[in-house]
Amino acid sequence: MSDDFELAELIAGCESQLVHQTGEVQSFGLLLRCDADDRVTHVSANLRSCLGIVPEALLGKPVTALIDAEALRELRAGNTQLIETRIEGERYDLVAAEVGDDGVIIEANPALPEQELPEGAEFAMLREVEEDCDLASSLARLTGEIRKITGYDRVVVYRFDDDWSGEVVAESGGGDLPSYMGLRFPASDIPEPARKLYLQHPWRLIADVDAATAPLISTLADATLNLTHCDLRSVAPVHLEYLRNMGVKASFSVSLLLQGKLWGLIACHHPLPRYLGYPLRRLCHYIARAFAIRLLAIQARNRLRLVDSVEHRIDDLTRRLVQVETEGTLPAEVSERLLEMLEADGAMLVSAEGLYRIRPSASRSNREAASPDQELPEEELLYLDEWFMGLDTELIAETSIQARCPWMTIAPQRICGLLAIRTPVRDRDGSISWLRFYWWRSELPQHVRWAGAPQKRVDRDERGIPYLSPRRSFEEWRELKRGASKAWSSGDLLTAKKFRGSVLRWLIHR
Repeated sequence: MSDDFELAELIAGCESQLVHQTGEVQSFGLLLRCDADDRVTHVSANLRSCLGIVPEALLGKPVTALIDAEALRELRAGNTQLIETRIEGERYDLVAAEVGDDGVIIEANPALPEQELPEGAEFAMLREVEEDCDLASSLARLTGEIRKITGYDRVVVYRFDDDWSGEVVAESGGGDLPSYMGLRFPASDIPEPARKLYLQHPWRLIADVDAATAPLISTLADATLNLTHCDLRSVAPVHLEYLRNMGVKASFSVSLLLQGKLWGLIACHHPLPRYLGYPLRRLCHYIARAFAIRLLAIQARNRLRLVDSVEHRIDDLTRRLVQVETEGTLPAEVSERLLEMLEADGAMLVSAEGLYRIRPSASRSNREAASPDQELPEEELLYLDEWFMGLDTELIAETSIQARCPWMTIAPQRICGLLAIRTPVRDRDGSISWLRFYWWRSELPQHVRWAGAPQKRVDRDERGIPYLSPRRSFEEWRELKRGASKAWSSGDLLTAKKFRGSVLRWLIHR
């Protein structure tokens, strides 16, 4: 079996893991489950080490032998407030991780000495909505606030890209751990099962990567327990090794959700074991939610500004786009503005009457080598048009036409990124045809800064069985990526859509 095949198999296995059904919990807290009759069906084995109680002796007994009856009623009622109680003389914060008709899962988190929680931290983030703060300033404020509250050595905001790789876009640190600012991480570092859990449970605490786990003990024939909403859920060994290789002994992550989608994570790291009390975990979650509202406000404000700017430019441009000269060129001013509108290296217009190339003007600086269609035969451009017309869409935006269509022979140095729109037009004979606009960008090689070489490793245990091993170094590793253009931004897509709409209105009313 080849190494590449083994690696693919192991990654696929990682992606399919049932990470919510580990059968174990982290040992910093206790887990109990009782059935509809309030009798204990599951208990974590660390009950003995934490409270001196034999866990097997509690199975089948009323849970009120351990937990106050009033506290249990509150938990069963779905009270989302933290319930403080004493168990065998020890202070615990109780949380109902899951409540159902057939039972309730209870987590007991050790209560830390009372501390004054910072008041209004989440509201301060909301107040910024009224201010004209940019994203970078808001991210810096967020990481600084979370670091001050939690006491972790390094706090970063990790933003996901469309392919689920990510980049550290903000950081508060300066302690013992190195900076990761601007470094990228591959999608496999946070596999799909883990990302799904961040949608269902808003944070993840790992208090000590070297601490032993506590198995769940049960007398039920099917003892499988869904730990999706449990803070105590144990951690995959490969992730613990990943953190150790990073020099991290404790971590705490909070999801950043935008309109129900995972936008990024707040990730806190510490070089020593560190337990974070439940009230602080919840406060960080509230701050993350407030930041998400702030982020939506920033995006909405930027979009309004962009719309105002785009509509003015496009309306003016459309008025000038009255007719195409019969010799196959557009007026120079219109050509230049069509290219500038989407920062394109070249473009073309295709209609029932033919193909019209749109080139930058001779006076445009530093563009002598940026006309990738100069030597392209018209047949190749028409082949591109034929492909687009075969799609069931009126807009496409690709950063690599070669990756989307590997059978195309157009070199990326000529056309790599492609944005195309089409709109219906009524011809002189009354028939309907399509007017198509194409903009393209040539290849833009980029140096990508990774946190260590992004490739996964396959190691073997003493029996020769392969297993997935995380990289051992997170020092900056640079990669030269080719075969893609500068990405089309959300502003570019908005511009293209507005332009299509403006052209359509002009065609209707001409």
